[in-house]
Amino acid sequence: MFPRIEALDFDAFIKHMASEWEPGQHGAIIAPTHQGKTTMLVSLLNECGRKWELALDPKGGDSTLASLGWPRIPTVPRPKEWWKFWERDVYDRMAEGEPFRAIVGPISHTTSDERRLQRYLRDTLEEVYNYGGWTVAVDEFQILADPRLMGLGKEAERLLIAARDKGVSLVTLFQAPRWVPRAATDQCEWICVGLTRDKDVVERLSEILGRSRAEIAGAIEGLASREYSWLMARNNPREPLIVTRPPRVARQPVRHT
Repeated sequence: MFPRIEALDFDAFIKHMASEWEPGQHGAIIAPTHQGKTTMLVSLLNECGRKWELALDPKGGDSTLASLGWPRIPTVPRPKEWWKFWERDVYDRMAEGEPFRAIVGPISHTTSDERRLQRYLRDTLEEVYNYGGWTVAVDEFQILADPRLMGLGKEAERLLIAARDKGVSLVTLFQAPRWVPRAATDQCEWICVGLTRDKDVVERLSEILGRSRAEIAGAIEGLASREYSWLMARNNPREPLIVTRPPRVARQPVRHT
């Protein structure tokens, strides 16, 4: 028996996610390159109404991520400035109940820039874990988690496994489950999948969602009829699968500075 599939226009999909996606629930966006993972992320973050949001940029200058319209931090690559920023700006706003949204990671051009970026991302993951309440997105999660690159997989896994009670939601973007720590899929309540023929994706979704491989493969193959459409699955076999399609150009939010 094939799963029930609901087709929602993007406005209806966003209303559904805004009401159902609770703090502490993690998500994953999985698709091959050029399938619009970052565009889907931008739309979700801008439209779902979370109060404190950070988008981590392991690539050090992703142009699609920049379409969030959020300020990029830090703007001055000096550790002292960085800590002053957290202590005097971020936490003061949070204490006063103000929203805060930012892209984390300076633009990187050199090897030293990449090392500095790694330190900023590690510091951010530590702060998120200690303080709680954040929604954090990690674009190109395999770059952040790979020990040969950023090597921050353990820090991210701690958020995925141990930060639910702190109200932390981690959203990771990657091309295939085999390239990232298993917790990136095991700990997810929500998984968004683009058109792919990767058997690894079908296998992992089948395990997580408690559905047959044929059901998952058929649902994903159905995305081919509409370019850049997505399948959203909740970690509950009784829930229907949702098909939607975000706007090609992400909507521009109010800028928070």
